[in-house]
Amino acid sequence: MSKQKIAFIINPISGKKTKKFVCKTVEENLNSEKFECVFAHTEYGGHGQQLAQEFVNQDFNIIVAVGGDGTVNEIAQVLAHTSTALGIIPTGSGNGLARYLNIPKNLIQAVQYINTATIVDADYGLLNEQFFLCTCGAGFDALVSSDFANDTVRGFSGYLAAILRQFFACKPEHYQLVSKDFNLDISAFMINFANISQWGYNAYIAPNADIHDGEMEITILKKFPVWAAPRIAAQLFLKNISKNRYVNTFTTNEVTVIRNQHGWFQFDGEPCRMPKETKIRIIRNGIKILAKS
Repeated sequence: MSKQKIAFIINPISGKKTKKFVCKTVEENLNSEKFECVFAHTEYGGHGQQLAQEFVNQDFNIIVAVGGDGTVNEIAQVLAHTSTALGIIPTGSGNGLARYLNIPKNLIQAVQYINTATIVDADYGLLNEQFFLCTCGAGFDALVSSDFANDTVRGFSGYLAAILRQFFACKPEHYQLVSKDFNLDISAFMINFANISQWGYNAYIAPNADIHDGEMEITILKKFPVWAAPRIAAQLFLKNISKNRYVNTFTTNEVTVIRNQHGWFQFDGEPCRMPKETKIRIIRNGIKILAKS
């Protein structure tokens, strides 16, 4: 049986972990009877896409993103609708998709996960034409992503600081959400569109979201009093945010978001500006990933 060709694309600056020992750890723990591996390091923004495309052109079976959610997104969008599967070694801060797939943060264990995982079909999302695997959103989470992207403090402490700053700065916006399943006219503090159940850091914004069902779970957080914030925060980590009185959830595979003016969105934790009218949709079984059942 021929070996599978697997490439590791390493982002040397993601998160707070050093990547110095990644290659050595992979070589010592990857099943050499099953895989033939190569390594590549990103050197600038967008380089991960370029490297991934080169490996796809060389018919690699698997490309492993070694980095955070931004690195995963950059590489994954190249792999959509190809026969090359996405693997992950999480070295970032939030690591939303890795946590969702139960991939260990420990480097040795993450490599061992690759040894025993299988290739499965999974969904991805499009925010207009912007690819995302985890979630996208407008309002509070988009402003937090924008704030965090400009902060020099990384990790959970930096993310928490951004949350606290934007909690007091963010104001509810008016939105119209139009789909085949509903037509909503609402004021919301935040709207999140989820392909998987969590943002990262084990904060479950959409506990019932499933990357294999062809649907997105929409979580709408309405304006709430300050005294309700601790309960909302706790419910995020207890996986029952949908039970909160200030939260409504809906499920669909495609929705158009209309607001009064262009503004911030986030996709997989990356901030971006979007026009007044934005379409979000889920593409079923559009990408192959390494996972365990």
